[in-house]
Amino acid sequence: MYLKIYIKKFNILKKNLIYIQDNFFKFIKIKNIMSKKTWLIWTIKLLFGLVILFILFYKVGIYNILNTIKSINPIYLLPLIITFLSDSLLATLNIKILLKAINLKLKYKILLNYVLYSWALALFTPSRIGEFSIVYHLKKEEIPSGEALAIILIDKLITFVSLSIISLVGFYIFYPKIFLTLLFSFISTIIILLFLISNDYLKNLFVRYILRNFAHYFQGFRKTLFLIIKKKFHFLLLNFLLTILKWCITSFTVYFIFLSLSNSIPLYYIFIINAMMVIVSLIPFTLSGLGIRELISVALYSKIGIPTNIATSMLIILLTISYLWAIIVIFSYKHKNI
Repeated sequence: MYLKIYIKKFNILKKNLIYIQDNFFKFIKIKNIMSKKTWLIWTIKLLFGLVILFILFYKVGIYNILNTIKSINPIYLLPLIITFLSDSLLATLNIKILLKAINLKLKYKILLNYVLYSWALALFTPSRIGEFSIVYHLKKEEIPSGEALAIILIDKLITFVSLSIISLVGFYIFYPKIFLTLLFSFISTIIILLFLISNDYLKNLFVRYILRNFAHYFQGFRKTLFLIIKKKFHFLLLNFLLTILKWCITSFTVYFIFLSLSNSIPLYYIFIINAMMVIVSLIPFTLSGLGIRELISVALYSKIGIPTNIATSMLIILLTISYLWAIIVIFSYKHKNI
């Protein structure tokens, strides 16, 4: 009986992955020979990331890492149940707020189900494209794909802006010499994005030469985006504040893991380093920032006096718990007919 349930879960997971491939891989023109080329690039990036991880573990010392993990006090990991759940609840609330901004209603419990599943799926897909599976689920709830995609991208953009601002504070503290350069780059990026979005001529070129036959996936995207920016800006502000709160809770997750390793770190340092780690991991040298993310994190924690074996052990524990939580989410996910 349980075997049949697990087989059904795997089949549903496979259908979700096929949906992502059909509707997002097509958009970036990955098919036939191009598909092989893209998978080759992803494989190279994955291997490069694994090489960086191997070098990191080798330099720190695998035995040092294992001995550190063995000394863990599991009682401090119990609060992670609350932090992981709170993180998911706030992520769902952010999407709910943006849906309300365009007068779309969806029960919070249903939306939470979709947010959790898309997050879990993202951990097992290249470049976290599994996060966009939520667009498919929102479409099942009769929310047009263009509007659903606009909501998700706006939420991601707000997350990027909030983490960039926090990261700039971090770079000012840790690397003051490059702060002004990064500040200028950040402001320039925001201006360019706003210009590309607002310019009708560029929009038409994008639709004609890039989207082409896939433009129907984005119907209502620009309208939704401008509706929220121009007339419902307070919803964006609320989303921004909740995003900051969400990352504060994520910082508590790391804080308790450090406590389990008998290390207490000021929460504001964790808050800043987490943001810097995410932003730096966007550099497309490895798959989903694998290796670069961990290397930067260990380097930054070492600047505040945290031994490399402690920082590396924290990352391993965090990654392990995240994947265990994702597996639980995937196998407890309540599907409608797909």
